[in-house]
Amino acid sequence: MVCGLKMSFHMPEKYREAGKEGFNHGLFRIPNGSIRNTIIVTASDEFEWERVTVSKKYESPTWDEMCKIKDLFWDVNDYVLQYHPPRRICSNYTSYSLDLWRPIGGDIPLPPEFVG
Repeated sequence: MVCGLKMSFHMPEKYREAGKEGFNHGLFRIPNGSIRNTIIVTASDEFEWERVTVSKKYESPTWDEMCKIKDLFWDVNDYVLQYHPPRRICSNYTSYSLDLWRPIGGDIPLPPEFVG
């Protein structure tokens, strides 16, 4: 099965901290219950990929936090990817950041079924 993509990458402007409004890149500060848990997000659509890097200061983002961020930057029915690359090529900004990716204008192959 292949998922056809539509253009639905969007910036939650009310959380923008840096970058020009209306462009698909920037820095965003997402409230998450307390100042200590604030989520910092950088987003861009360069090099034929949409990318959102999700960081917290004291711990890695949880599954629920990643889902929240995914739904802020893409539509709730969109597919995005979280890769687990070999350790030798990992280049996280911090020890506590994770990335979400989606190819621009391409298809994402999907497994035959999802179990969850």
